[in-house]
Amino acid sequence: MNLHNFQEQINETIKDRGLGYYRNDRVESLIIDEVEQLYKAQVYGSDFYDVEVKLDGEDITYSHCSCPYDWGPYCKHEVAVFCAIRDALRLKRPGRRPKLVNFTQIQVTRITAKDKAKEKKEKKAKKNQLKEIVQQMDRPTLEKLVLTTCKKDKDFEFNLLYKYSHLITSQDYDYYVNLVQKAIKEAQNKHKEIKRKSVNKFEKKIKTFSNEIRTLIEAKQYEKAFMIVQVLIEQLIDVEIEAQNYERYNYYYDDYDESDQLISDIFHTILNEDMIKLVKECKDKKLKKTIFDYLRKELLEDNYFSSANNYDLHHSAAWVMVAIIGSKTQEKAFFEFIDKLLKLEVITEEQYLQLHYDLLMGRYTEKEREAFLSKHLKQYDYFLQIAIQTHLQKKQAQKAVELIEEKIARLKKEKRRGYDLTKWNEQAYQLYHKLEDKNKIVEFAQELFLEDNNMDYYHTIKENTLDKDWEKSFAELIKKLKKGSGKIYNQYIIADLYLEENKYQKLYNYLMPKADLDVLNSYDKQLIEIDGAAVERKYEKLVRALSQRTSDRTTYKEIATHLKRMRELYMNLTVDKLLEEFREKYKIRRAMMQELKDV
Repeated sequence: MNLHNFQEQINETIKDRGLGYYRNDRVESLIIDEVEQLYKAQVYGSDFYDVEVKLDGEDITYSHCSCPYDWGPYCKHEVAVFCAIRDALRLKRPGRRPKLVNFTQIQVTRITAKDKAKEKKEKKAKKNQLKEIVQQMDRPTLEKLVLTTCKKDKDFEFNLLYKYSHLITSQDYDYYVNLVQKAIKEAQNKHKEIKRKSVNKFEKKIKTFSNEIRTLIEAKQYEKAFMIVQVLIEQLIDVEIEAQNYERYNYYYDDYDESDQLISDIFHTILNEDMIKLVKECKDKKLKKTIFDYLRKELLEDNYFSSANNYDLHHSAAWVMVAIIGSKTQEKAFFEFIDKLLKLEVITEEQYLQLHYDLLMGRYTEKEREAFLSKHLKQYDYFLQIAIQTHLQKKQAQKAVELIEEKIARLKKEKRRGYDLTKWNEQAYQLYHKLEDKNKIVEFAQELFLEDNNMDYYHTIKENTLDKDWEKSFAELIKKLKKGSGKIYNQYIIADLYLEENKYQKLYNYLMPKADLDVLNSYDKQLIEIDGAAVERKYEKLVRALSQRTSDRTTYKEIATHLKRMRELYMNLTVDKLLEEFREKYKIRRAMMQELKDV
């Protein structure tokens, strides 16, 4: 998901509320760490909520809000911040303006590389000061300080035991079991689930084990690295089984989803990343056979099927086994293993076929591989992508794009829109650029623009359309936007397009009949150029209606914001008239009088 298509993957109601929050200046501040691509914002709702977003380029890789909403992956506060970030990035590009002019109301703080260097220097100075203090402390005082800190801070105690226990004892299997169990116990609630508030701390502790596994692999201590993997698998599966048993019989859902996802992610990391690296680097055939047999036998034990979330564990283990297989005996044992997983519905049919293909790919002839792909590519995207990449490697771009268009046609026939359709349209768009087919470039740029409203696609449409045909193409695009889903959002896109084309009269005719305060806030300067008196009358009517709608401080703040905006537009007489009216009519509303005091 990225800043151009996030609206396609968010519930319509949440999306519209988030956009409303942004346009009503609910995003109070935005801190931009330009080095880490980390964005922190404060959003005003029923309370002040903190939102944190991490980007990779313009892809959203992480997002979190402190509000209690948990009915979907993203809340309205996060949507508001996504809009703010998108416009912050637009402002940095020469000649580009933000989609929504309200961005200029946000207090923005940018943390640059220079700021980071200054902070690093200050931290170094503080560290040197701390080091000097520690060096001057006598041993009894230092011992007392460490023991007292361990008593108060369990994370400090864990890290101390983890990093320095080798000074007093050998780190064997039982030691790691005790250490993992201690971390689990501290993070669990009374129902044996990982507490939501403990998820991040617990994840960091488990990450220390994963880091040690990698360090051991680099040091070629493969047996010890595998031992830690065993401990993590065996201990964490017990946690998940206990949590799921409680959830199953007591219908207690509070922390279950957090535990489930966290453990799934851990299994993915230690098997798909750490263990794959281990078996690829390790040359010890005996150890690799031990790992293969352990995964095959251990993961077929009944206790591993007590957990509903064995998809990631078993599927990841199967990929490790594929990387090990070196004999017919192991190959036969592997197929018996995945056949049983399929029958028990632990892995899907697609995962089963992926494992078959990955193992046998090197042994098939090219003709056999093509037959396998042809048989399964219509049903499974995994094989379709392999077939497309194979054609591209052979410089057969036309054949690749034909497969993609066939897939798009099937999705449209099944009325499946959203992210699935977008990713295939994007692939077709990129390939037609390589083929330099202008008609197809315009066709898919239009599809993509209608899906995620990225102005880059709009500019591509215009650049590849003849001047004499542009007015007709523009009118058709507006017509499709008006008919499309997400009408509230599309209203702003249409308005932006009229501005892009300098069609101010059309903008006025389109917006004014149904304009609300959000619309006026976004486009009042442009609308005033056509008929300032009408815009002033509209503001007056809508602010008066807002004052009659409800009686809460949030509404009063909103009224004050709109009145201040009217003053900025030199509508002072109308503002004074409204203030006099409100002070007389609502004089018993103390909160309202307080908010209007500074207008």
